[in-house]
Amino acid sequence: MKWGTAAALTLLLAFVPSANGFPKVKAALGLPEHGLVIAGRVVDDSSPETYREVVKYLTIPVPKREKKDFSGSDVAAIRSLESPLRRQIFEAMAKHKHELFAFPTVRAAEENVAMRLSMIRSMVGVSRSWREDGLNFGYFGGRVGTYLNPKHWDVSETNSLDYSTRPNVKASEAIEGAFKEPYRGDCFGCVQLIMYRGALEAIGAKRFDKLHKDGLQLKLESESLAEHFWSSETFRSEDLVPGDWVYMRNKPDYDTDRTPIGRMALWQGEHALYMGRYDDVDENYSPLWLKSGGEQRFSGMGLYNQSESDLRWALIYGYRQLMRPPYTYVRHGIDWEDVQWERHSYPHTGQ
Repeated sequence: MKWGTAAALTLLLAFVPSANGFPKVKAALGLPEHGLVIAGRVVDDSSPETYREVVKYLTIPVPKREKKDFSGSDVAAIRSLESPLRRQIFEAMAKHKHELFAFPTVRAAEENVAMRLSMIRSMVGVSRSWREDGLNFGYFGGRVGTYLNPKHWDVSETNSLDYSTRPNVKASEAIEGAFKEPYRGDCFGCVQLIMYRGALEAIGAKRFDKLHKDGLQLKLESESLAEHFWSSETFRSEDLVPGDWVYMRNKPDYDTDRTPIGRMALWQGEHALYMGRYDDVDENYSPLWLKSGGEQRFSGMGLYNQSESDLRWALIYGYRQLMRPPYTYVRHGIDWEDVQWERHSYPHTGQ
């Protein structure tokens, strides 16, 4: 199938997750079970022509596309302009063994990459919340109540962590406003806001507002947020693409058997982003991504640049601090395998 001849894909596909019920559609269109497909064509690094026509637009940042080498024919020279993080995103999709990432156009694929990059930038900003150049995001608790810019958001009467946009407020204005003021909530709300912002920055305010003409919700089972992700039925660390949304849950009996003394149960689990592979951060706490190698890292509000083991130990520590007298009637135990991955979702622009 040649470039620009994928009308069926344009109509039927934005993403086609293999786990979500489209094997017959894929077979009819002659699509593979997994990997990266753009305009009906499998995309990888095997062909210099494919690299020059498609791959470079996914792996090279926009500012560097003004360089002379970008328009040349020397693939090695073009590749020297690549961003390590963009390279990781591309390779994770192209070499994926279980899911199919299918886009109707190169632009649609670029937008998905842009959304992921925006989400990761925002999470880096949250990790610098204590700095002037960071995002003022943090947990509620004690004397600190929940807060989300009241100019654009109404809080639920039944759950102070749930919000919806106020009448006559554009979705883009609500998201932009959320990042200009403090946010006090939980890790789930943080990831939701970051995902909305990623989609907004990827597709622009006009398309984002059209997609969300009925407003936004910040809550569990949000219909508006469902436009921006699709979930895998299983979790495999090798399936992760930088920018993916993951959730690691604590032992299920966390926050049970509580005494009247009480203590806030903050570590039922951690909603986080997969940040890619790197071994260190710079002086500004920005990850130093690698084109190859490096350890998988995760960041969620309150836990940043963590390995999988780091995340697991943090939840075990939180469990042990809460699930013991005088906060519980008896001491509860926890083992390594009690803490499990429970969610893996892939970002989607909604277009």
